[in-house]
Amino acid sequence: MSRPMKSSGVEWIGEIPAGWDVARGKYLFIKKSHPIRDLDDILTCFRDGQATLRKNRRLDGFTVAVKELGYQGVRKGDLVIHAMDAFAGAIGISDSDGKCSPVYSICKARNTLQTYLPFYAYLLRDMAQNGYIQSVAKGIRERSTDFRFSEVEKAFFSLPPLDEQRRIAAYLDRQTSLIDRRVALIGKKRRLLAEARKAIIHEAVTKGLDKGVAIKDSGVEWIGEIPAGWGVQRVGDACCISAGHPFDSSKFGDTGFPLVRIRDLQDAPITVFYSGEWVESAAIDNGDLIVGMDGDFQAKIWNKGPALLNQRLAKVSIVKKTCDLRFIAYSVQFALNELNSFTQSTTVKHLSMSDIRKANIPAPGHEEQCRIAEYLDQTTAKIDKQIELLGKMEELLKEQRKAIIHEAVTGKIDLSSYEPSSEEVVVNQDDDSAIPDGMSEEMDGGEEWTIDAS
Repeated sequence: MSRPMKSSGVEWIGEIPAGWDVARGKYLFIKKSHPIRDLDDILTCFRDGQATLRKNRRLDGFTVAVKELGYQGVRKGDLVIHAMDAFAGAIGISDSDGKCSPVYSICKARNTLQTYLPFYAYLLRDMAQNGYIQSVAKGIRERSTDFRFSEVEKAFFSLPPLDEQRRIAAYLDRQTSLIDRRVALIGKKRRLLAEARKAIIHEAVTKGLDKGVAIKDSGVEWIGEIPAGWGVQRVGDACCISAGHPFDSSKFGDTGFPLVRIRDLQDAPITVFYSGEWVESAAIDNGDLIVGMDGDFQAKIWNKGPALLNQRLAKVSIVKKTCDLRFIAYSVQFALNELNSFTQSTTVKHLSMSDIRKANIPAPGHEEQCRIAEYLDQTTAKIDKQIELLGKMEELLKEQRKAIIHEAVTGKIDLSSYEPSSEEVVVNQDDDSAIPDGMSEEMDGGEEWTIDAS
């Protein structure tokens, strides 16, 4: 719905509705530090804008302070801004009473007849999304900035009438809630497909494709029972395993030979190149099996072309002509997963060359290995396509969410007469409305894989 617009007089804000004003943050917000109470738990503002007690979200992955120096109280309804993560969206309205570190700015409305904090939480997150916060905040380290309350005070904000602020926030609460539910539904479908994929692979590499055959105990926990005609072998008995090379990091850059690091086992393209001489002993090419020796111990058939293998990665090559490398790639990942689960570490887990050599995997005949590998190549390709499509849907919904917030907080859509509906929107787990327009057809006709979600 179009409406009369005017110049805001502020370059980054641009045009605003004719009935809106502009004000600096110091006229809208005050910084507040509440006292800490004995029962207050630690509150965190996450990059998705949720400001909640840590125990409501997760308990691991945080830096735990030995002494809570400078900690401050937070009250439900406060506007919470994480100074170092605000650029990435760590801005929100607290849903609980609690306490937080001094890196947070706790804000209240200077005048509740002029400032509605939920509206400004959305507006500040839009300012983060369009790069404004990063442009004015001080950079203190990679992927972080320092957006203190002094920057909030100096910044210009659009100032709609209070009633319209409330209507915009109500509209965005409803719209973002619907999108978030759809994103959660898609995420659940992706996880279930990934679990089904894993189960299909495990069934094929340990039981084969022929049902009703006699079985026996393999003697290996992760393998379990196998067909009576199969054996068990160590990876080192079937394959040659060679380590990557400790390349000189001073020669890393954006030109030269592609250099494979552990992160490059993911689907993203290679970003680091080596400008020194080619090292043949560290050379890899499409079809080679690569194992990451730190972190999650991932095994992957390489498909990104000729490259050099960095240290803490291993190349696995067939030495027995009775073995199929694709079958070994599918089966060795489960052996690595078992090693990972038993490896103790307070930081990053490490795998040795000996660990890889001693890992046990099933050993059917060569013809059966090839048949299983072919079946898994075709089946996992179909599942991977569906997972990829779901990932694209999720990204489209997230972009849609950002666009809706931007259009609303900048007045591009007229919500001055918006009336919240009393009807609750419920997204059924089988509701195709979770799929953005035009993408459901891409899913049609594909085979469905299900796994018990209970």
